[in-house]
Amino acid sequence: MSGKRSLVLVLTLSLILVTVAVQCGPTPTPEVIEKVVKETVVVEKEVVVTSTPEPEVIEEVEAAPVREARPTPAPPVLVYGGGPFEDPRVQEAVLHAVPWKELTEQIFPDRDVPVAVELWEEGPMLDDAREVPYDPDRARELLAEAGFPDGFVLLLLLTPDDEPLADMTRLIAEELQNVNIKVEFIEALAHNTHYVVAETIAIGDAVLWLRFCPSNPPLNTAITAHGNTDWHIDTAEEFLFGTDMGGTTTAANHCPASWTRRHMNVGLSNTDHFYYDADLTTPGDDTDGTSGIETAMLFFHAGHGFPPPEWDTLGNKATQSNMSLGDCPGGGLLRYYWQCSCTTFAHGPRCCPGMNCHPTHPCPDTGGYDWWYQCPGDFDGSADSVNMRNIYERWGPVLNPPFRMACGSSTCAYCHESQMNRIWNNYNNNGYDVADSFIDGLRGSSGVVPLCITMGGSDVTATPLYDATFTNQPNTSGTSYYHVQYLENFESTPIWPEVIIHIPELLPILAVRPVPPWYFHGELEPIVEGPILEEEEYIERARGFIEEQDWAEKNFAEPMGVRFLIETTPVKGTREERQQLQKNVIVTFKRQIDVDGTLVNVLGEGGVMKVQMNNDGSVLNASKVWREIVDVEQEARVKTYDEAYEEALEQTQAPQAYELDRWTWGYKEAAGNVEQTELRIVFRFWFVPVELNAEGLLEYPPQMVEIPGQLQ
Repeated sequence: MSGKRSLVLVLTLSLILVTVAVQCGPTPTPEVIEKVVKETVVVEKEVVVTSTPEPEVIEEVEAAPVREARPTPAPPVLVYGGGPFEDPRVQEAVLHAVPWKELTEQIFPDRDVPVAVELWEEGPMLDDAREVPYDPDRARELLAEAGFPDGFVLLLLLTPDDEPLADMTRLIAEELQNVNIKVEFIEALAHNTHYVVAETIAIGDAVLWLRFCPSNPPLNTAITAHGNTDWHIDTAEEFLFGTDMGGTTTAANHCPASWTRRHMNVGLSNTDHFYYDADLTTPGDDTDGTSGIETAMLFFHAGHGFPPPEWDTLGNKATQSNMSLGDCPGGGLLRYYWQCSCTTFAHGPRCCPGMNCHPTHPCPDTGGYDWWYQCPGDFDGSADSVNMRNIYERWGPVLNPPFRMACGSSTCAYCHESQMNRIWNNYNNNGYDVADSFIDGLRGSSGVVPLCITMGGSDVTATPLYDATFTNQPNTSGTSYYHVQYLENFESTPIWPEVIIHIPELLPILAVRPVPPWYFHGELEPIVEGPILEEEEYIERARGFIEEQDWAEKNFAEPMGVRFLIETTPVKGTREERQQLQKNVIVTFKRQIDVDGTLVNVLGEGGVMKVQMNNDGSVLNASKVWREIVDVEQEARVKTYDEAYEEALEQTQAPQAYELDRWTWGYKEAAGNVEQTELRIVFRFWFVPVELNAEGLLEYPPQMVEIPGQLQ
């Protein structure tokens, strides 16, 4: 392999670009570059040099200083697919045709750099191409066996804005041509490479390209931002630290204290540009070191949303069309994007079959109307519109190959501290994976329908939807499919749990003895072919497991069940190619307390037994948080419904703008990692705006308010 100084001319049908790779001396003048370019023409993607550049031109160009290659902390990934690459022998031939060890040593002389290998349709194939012996003769034999004794034409993607990869790509081209593979260069900007590849493969051509991220984000780093300075600024703070902006503890579970955590953009305005990519719009500052969303492993946003393409960003609005998450190698480091905003991740029909939805408002009160976009599973494959939302159209182009997962709400959302607490209780204590933690946590006990979207290969179990824990590593599961995860209630489980209407005038404050929570973690059984159990069977298996563990208790409400479902569709596929799969199920048993013959519900993350099961009914995770009641401290007057309602409405800070959606009350028991010595009554109210139009929702989004229910 040649390591000499050289003049490399890279041209495409639409753009002529000169890249200089030499050693020392003055920078060549624009006139020199123009003269070299004029010596070439382009014919059907092939570069043809019509004459040798004059000696003085070569001398001046070769005297130019070497550009210092950008450091490459993450290893490059070789991706190929299309045409002849459908034959495994051709795939192997390419690996034998290149001396990968010598090549990486030349490009990265001071580092030990592996070269991962992916097949475009299937994802990871080989951890390090350097393990394959350099054997060009064997490469020619394999090509002949595959029916290509004279080789074939390979389109080699060149990303000139990424110098180390561009240099590496050119050296690969030299080696491939030695085994009769004719190379034609196609140029693309780094952040658009996988779309160029997809278009190329779609017409049957063979294509090969290299990619890598400039680095991985620091492990366990999380940043948040708020879109509004109402309660959403508190939500962004509670997500990280479990406290509101005043320092009051509101969420016992939050982002782990061992992580590096930062709440951004406090005191700023018009912050949409910190969500935007510089290659797509100006200004685009998503990699800004202080306020850009692409600078950590996990980003979380809380703010007003609706309609689905938009959300508030402190005085203006952001939209997906200017975003490029995990932009590699444009400086984007983000792996997980989480959001709590109304309908930003809407998917499926405006109104579910059998429901009655308001014509203009996505989340009116329960007076005969249902929320919009509650059934992602009824998506029919049509283009994005008000009546049928298509998350693939809106969020698909935003996802770059290294990016792992984006999550948000299909419906309206409340963004309450109890949901932040539940998300992190799921992850920190219950053993749920990343996607399950968010979806079950943001849902809470309301009608919110969260979902997550990722990109990968055809095997969904290899995608980030199965991330057991957060990781800062890039997504290497592939780029040919989109996968969306969401949940659906069991048919026997109502969207809104039943409320006990009768409120006694007096109820005891109950002294409880701390009991260590029980947690059980089984083995993951990924989706397999075979029948899914009936809902009743899952419930019975959950009951059986509780009895086997000696967890059984006397009083609890009817069990509630949810299914985690996955919709998978080819990036370039049709609606007929979509598949829906079940990932797992959760059955929940919620505590009730018998007070002189009256059963009182228990709210919160305690007083609960949860059993998460694989599709075959085996237990994946289970937990029990159930403190022992040891005494009645005192009888205390319970606020009337009207007293509690008026107090909660005042806390919205705009009582004239809100009306009641739903409410509940009961004893509150905290998560298992919280020290709690007594149980007291609380009321919870869910409010929606009075104005049933988009402006009303944007100004006054849904709120959940919790207030103490007893007076001493």
